Amino acid sequence: MQQLITSSLSNRTRAAYDSAASSYLLFCSNNNIINTIPANQDNICGWLADLATTNSNRSALKHSSIKSYLSGLVSLHEEIGYSRLLDHMPLVSRICTGIKREQGATNKRIRLPITPGMLKQFKSHLSFKLHNHAMLYAAMCCGVFGLMKAGEFTLNNDKRDEID
Repeated sequence: MQQLITSSLSNRTRAAYDSAASSYLLFCSNNNIINTIPANQDNICGWLADLATTNSNRSALKHSSIKSYLSGLVSLHEEIGYSRLLDHMPLVSRICTGIKREQGATNKRIRLPITPGMLKQFKSHLSFKLHNHAMLYAAMCCGVFGLMKAGEFTLNNDKRDEID
């Protein structure tokens, strides 16, 4: 049963959630908090506020990263049998909203499509005597003319390991 629960999350998600749990436990240790699990509203709010604040060890985390850390803490609690961690903790939601407002709106990176003109420029920098260059150009053509995003015709390291 434990193996299936562990397998329910990808390796990257598991690593991020483990990092979140470590961060929470370190916060509790640094603040002499003894009863860390199950987490209570005061501990969680203090931890989230700490994550949003720059200190000597690290810079402040963005709202999106803090929400991910909170998801990791919730997941940890679910896996050890404490379900519905954030029920009856209205201040946690308000802290997250406050962090988002304090940090302000972040500018999203504009992602422009690769046009056929750009593809032509890429082609001029490739040597088709090299197999990898020909493969790269073929993938780029499929992506451009198939109106695909890069993630739809490439593999990340997790998927690459499954193929080997």
